[in-house]
Amino acid sequence: PPSSYRPRKRNYTDEERIHKAIEIVDRLDAWARKAHAHRMVGNGRSNSNESRKGDHFVEVDDDYSVEEPVDKKQSSSRSSSYTFRQHNKARDLDVEVYNSILVAFSREQGGDHAASVMKLLDRMERIADELDMPSVRPNQRSYNVALDVIAKSAMIANTSLSGYYYKDKKLSLDNKRPGQHFNPLFAGRAAESILSRMLARDFRPDAYTFASVLNTYQRIPNGKLDAALAADAVVRGMESLHLHGKIDQPPDVFHYTMVCACWSRSGEQGVAGERCSEILRHMQQRDLSGFPRVRPNIRTFNAVIDSHAYNGRVAEAEDMLLSMVDNYESSAARSMDGIE
Repeated sequence: PPSSYRPRKRNYTDEERIHKAIEIVDRLDAWARKAHAHRMVGNGRSNSNESRKGDHFVEVDDDYSVEEPVDKKQSSSRSSSYTFRQHNKARDLDVEVYNSILVAFSREQGGDHAASVMKLLDRMERIADELDMPSVRPNQRSYNVALDVIAKSAMIANTSLSGYYYKDKKLSLDNKRPGQHFNPLFAGRAAESILSRMLARDFRPDAYTFASVLNTYQRIPNGKLDAALAADAVVRGMESLHLHGKIDQPPDVFHYTMVCACWSRSGEQGVAGERCSEILRHMQQRDLSGFPRVRPNIRTFNAVIDSHAYNGRVAEAEDMLLSMVDNYESSAARSMDGIE
């Protein structure tokens, strides 16, 4: 071909890129297991090639296979060379390799990948334990990216997480298939399980982490009361964790506002408005107690008004609106007088 000719590059879809990346990780996993097996044999420990149920590791050919050596010296030399080369390949496997796949899942818009990211996190932790490879264990970035994927899946009516949670479990008496078991809070359950893993590993979840969990509950289309109760418990747990020094940042205005938004969608006429009003008063008290980042903003008031209006409490919504107007006018007047 002429020198100016350049072959046209194929444009892979996001899904194809993910599959390619997983194939590479499968191969790296297999090399890591081979290197680990050689180390165990060298240390005189027993080795089992049985893989756990649910793992899908690729059987790789021995790229460095050699003919049977003539003497023990040659055997020892070639065996050592083989182990070093396999170990050298296994060193390429670390948490950032898996993080690149998690990021790819988060950017792919065409499907529900919540179960896939949960399985990937399980796989990372299993390999870290079984092969004594702490470099593969999920880090804070891994968990935060996984939370982003799960939050997106919360809006899907029948999420793939139903299959994840019912896999390898006995079917219920109604003989439903695993995929038919559906709980609208599966996404929230997965998000909170990630939060629990982070705390168990002595990570300190930040404000973004908790906001991702709350955002998951806010997106759930069904099971609205349960989602509101769960979100409420998350922000109260965040307060407790900060009080006991487990996390660095207390809840701020965005966390409380998301909880109010969950309550406004709950459909509970007698509870939602009252609870949001309680949260609003709690925020104002914490603001006076030295937590300025919790001061209610316009979105907070809108969420509280919605909680009354959407649940049939129109008079309370109107009173809240008039109170906002009075506070604004009073604040404006003090500013003009130079008081503020």
